[in-house]
Amino acid sequence: MKIICQILFMVSLMAASAFSCANLAALRDFTIVMQDQNDFKISFYNFSKKVVSFYIYDKYFTLSENEGVSYSCVGVDSVVVDVVGYSTQYLEVPCYTKVVFEE
Repeated sequence: MKIICQILFMVSLMAASAFSCANLAALRDFTIVMQDQNDFKISFYNFSKKVVSFYIYDKYFTLSENEGVSYSCVGVDSVVVDVVGYSTQYLEVPCYTKVVFEE
């Protein structure tokens, strides 16, 4: 009976480990590239095949494949961007920046 309990415990640990690895793979579906641009705004483009969602403060944005959106920088030099499902907690993005999500 003790051996069965040990085996079940080890199997449960392996299952939890496999779940964690699957989540990490999902977080690495795209990379984020930041480039300078001339406009006093932040432009976001999604060139990955995944839907990308993010928050800028309390505004929620969703970009499908090959979509883009701009965020006007009024009264700030940078904004905090929280990308949903990305491994980094948040990104601080300066104005005059083009943010590209790609594979």
